[in-house]
Amino acid sequence: LVAIGMLPALLTWVGPRIDKWQVPVPKPRNLEDTFGYKLTSTVQRAPVLWLVGLAMLAGAFAVSAWGPLREAAARWTSPVPPK
Repeated sequence: LVAIGMLPALLTWVGPRIDKWQVPVPKPRNLEDTFGYKLTSTVQRAPVLWLVGLAMLAGAFAVSAWGPLREAAARWTSPVPPK
C-alpha cells in the first residue's frame, strides 16, 4: 500500500532527471553460444533418451519421498495421537 502512494510521488520528484543515469546494456551474444541453445539442441538430438532419463530421475525422487510422506500421512490421519 505504501508503494502505491510512494511510487507516483517519487516519479514526480525525479521527473525529467529519470534518464540521468545510464544503465549499461550488455552486448548481444551469438545465439549458438548460449546455454539454452546448447541444451535444447542436445535434447532435440535424442528426445527419447532425455525423456526416459528425466522420468527415471523423477521416479527416484518420488520413491525416496514416499516413505516419509507415508509416515506423515499416517500421523495426520491417526485418531490417537502418538505417545
